[in-house]
Amino acid sequence: LRTSSSSSSITLLRHVPAVSVPVRNSAQAAKLKNTMTPSEIREKLLTPAFPISKLTQLLDHDNLQMRADFRKFISEPVMVPRYNISLEEERDLALRRLQRICDNKFISVLDFWNNPLRIFAAHELAAIIDPAMTTKMTVQFNLFGGTVLKLGTDR
Repeated sequence: LRTSSSSSSITLLRHVPAVSVPVRNSAQAAKLKNTMTPSEIREKLLTPAFPISKLTQLLDHDNLQMRADFRKFISEPVMVPRYNISLEEERDLALRRLQRICDNKFISVLDFWNNPLRIFAAHELAAIIDPAMTTKMTVQFNLFGGTVLKLGTDR
C-alpha cells in the first residue's frame, strides 16, 4: 500500500511474477504481400512467439484437464451462440446447455466438498458461452445444491 503526500489517492501494489515473453521486432516479423489471402495473412500475423500451452497453463492454474475438455466440449452444436431469439427459446436453450454440462460431468454439487476450484472453473468457462445459463447454474448448484449439501441429511 502506498499513499501519495500530494494527493489523497491510495495506490495498491501487487506482486506479479515476471514472465519472459519473447517479442518479435520488425525484422523478425513476417513480410506481408498484397497478393496474400486473408487466411495467409492471419497465419503470418497471428502465430505467437511463445508457447500457447504455457500461457494456457499460467492463466488456468487449476483443473487443467477439465478446462481442456470443456473447451473441446463447447464446440457442440447446442453450445454455439444464438442471437435474436425469444425469451422462451433463450430459457429453453440455457436449460439444455446446463443439462449437457451436467451430463458430461463438468460440475457436481459434490465438488463443493471434493474440489471447490472445479465449481469456479465450470462457472468461468460456462460464462463465456451463455451468461443466462451460468446464472441458472449458480442458482441450481451454489444456492440450492450448496444449501442442501451443507444443511441436508444423508437421506
